Amino acid sequence: MKKFRKFGEQGKTREEPKNKAGVYFSLFIAGIMIFSVGAIFLSNPEEADYSFGKYEFKSKNGMWNTKIEGKQVSFYLLPEQVLGHNVSKTAISSIKSNYALIIAFNPNTNSTPKLQAIDLLRFEVVDALTKTNPSKQLGYAITEKSEKYDIPVVSCENASFAMPIMILDYSDKTGIDINNNCIKVFAADEYSMLAMNDYLKYSIYGVFDEK
Repeated sequence: MKKFRKFGEQGKTREEPKNKAGVYFSLFIAGIMIFSVGAIFLSNPEEADYSFGKYEFKSKNGMWNTKIEGKQVSFYLLPEQVLGHNVSKTAISSIKSNYALIIAFNPNTNSTPKLQAIDLLRFEVVDALTKTNPSKQLGYAITEKSEKYDIPVVSCENASFAMPIMILDYSDKTGIDINNNCIKVFAADEYSMLAMNDYLKYSIYGVFDEK
């Protein structure tokens, strides 16, 4: 199996500054989702709040903010808005507890918004994993050859107990499953991928441990 480099050592193609457009786009669709799905909590945005276990959420600029171990963390959706999908607890445990993880995605996704949603997920999930487990070995990969990304091509066949692979892609449904150390995060559209982004972040930060 190819040797994977740390995130900071990866070749940069569209990731850094071009990804900013993806972040702004995702913030926009997040605002739509929060307005349409969570409008009940936004009748008075300046005072809106929400409790989930021991966590208190405050709404600000279309984001939900809470303190985790004394530090503010922002989410696009509330915990209850991302629950209900078919998510494997074994997959979440593997993502959180394994010493290493490769995050792979299909670079040839034929929709810019969908690819931007994937970009947002992988960067934010990496940030959460790095903050909660600084010694975790992380790497990027792609599932198909692409001139845009100078990183390894992998498939589920490359996954192992020591080096699980998490593949991000689109499907006709939304959820997270695992088979032979290959974790698949799939979403029906970019909005659902945003929900999976927050589901993973809530899981990594331990918010769902409260329920």
